[in-house]
Amino acid sequence: MENGGNQMTETKKRKPTLMSLFELLRDMMVFIDLELKLAIAEFRRNIGSAKRGIIQVAIGLFLLLLAFLLLTCSAIATLVIVLPLWLASLIVGALYTASGLWFLLSGKNRLSKASPLPTESIERIRTVSRKLKE
Repeated sequence: MENGGNQMTETKKRKPTLMSLFELLRDMMVFIDLELKLAIAEFRRNIGSAKRGIIQVAIGLFLLLLAFLLLTCSAIATLVIVLPLWLASLIVGALYTASGLWFLLSGKNRLSKASPLPTESIERIRTVSRKLKE
């Protein structure tokens, strides 16, 4: 009878352990699924930020091209016409140059901060894997 009691105790111990293992596996699958969804959301957010930076760089380059054309016209006008036309062209060219540089530098700054990698999700996964190894 003593032997039969031991087998029953071992069976009772195995069942919760096996169920706990299945629950752990299920929870890990849910965790991985949620982390993937978070990683995708973070990736999309980072790409959106990079898009805005690219648009600002493009606007900056366009305005700098306009500034170059206007400053070229100013130089030509200086040689052909008297001071007022030259001065007006120079002021407008300087304004386009300043705004073009502002867009270019702010877009460059935004691009340097943007990363398409989901760093937050990667760090959470690393933390969990370290804890599981312990």
